[in-house]
Amino acid sequence: MSFIHADGVHDVIITGENGTIDGQGDVWWNMWRQRTLQYTRPSLVEFMNSRDIIISNVIFKNSPFWNIHPVYSSNVVVRYVTILAPHDSPNTDGVDPDSSSNVCIEDSYISTGDDLVAVKSGWDEYGIAFGRPSTDITIRRITGSSPFAGIAVGSETSGGVKNVLAENINLYNMGVGIHIKTNMGRGGFIRGQRVIQPGLIRGLKDAPFKGVCLSNINLHSAQRTRSNTPPWKCSDVSEGSVQVSPSPCFELASTNGAGGCSDHFRNL
Repeated sequence: MSFIHADGVHDVIITGENGTIDGQGDVWWNMWRQRTLQYTRPSLVEFMNSRDIIISNVIFKNSPFWNIHPVYSSNVVVRYVTILAPHDSPNTDGVDPDSSSNVCIEDSYISTGDDLVAVKSGWDEYGIAFGRPSTDITIRRITGSSPFAGIAVGSETSGGVKNVLAENINLYNMGVGIHIKTNMGRGGFIRGQRVIQPGLIRGLKDAPFKGVCLSNINLHSAQRTRSNTPPWKCSDVSEGSVQVSPSPCFELASTNGAGGCSDHFRNL
């Protein structure tokens, strides 16, 4: 069970003047590495079937497993927190909203051994049977580093994920910036609707983005037609695209490097 665990609660605030909650996770990590664990590792904070939760102004350190895990919950705000774990610590995700709705994660620093924020919605057949998606998730003004992903969707996606907004994210020394992932048997859906701007990719003039490949993406809004969807905006970026709608900017158009892009995806 998690160090701070609650089921079926509402109107709860966890806050402090940047005091530290230390999960002392290295004991758990070592047992996991040695495969001597008889049970799953606990999260540091977990709310189940709960609503109206605020977590703010606390430092979370060395969680045995995921740090903050709201599951089957709604109206959750995580802000002004610092989440720390060594980069070689296993499965120390920062914040993992799971089959939850109306979740806001903002103005925080996260440096861990796994994904900084991972939106999830249930595991395998259990998640499919329960069928509760994660919806209306806002992630903004997050700074951090990790050998894995800054913003992840999955890999537990059995209940589906929709309406995720991520903006003003500052990542460094990352494995992957944004990672959308799943696994065999997990199913589910990942959707983005009412898209205002299909894509905006701006490289640096002195260090342009190279080798950017887009594949099998449809970003049309149900409320827009092909003719009035605003165009992509790109600068200082190059490579290509395959089956992208609406058509991307000319720097990533299929005629501008499609062969290389296709080869890239075949080699993944």
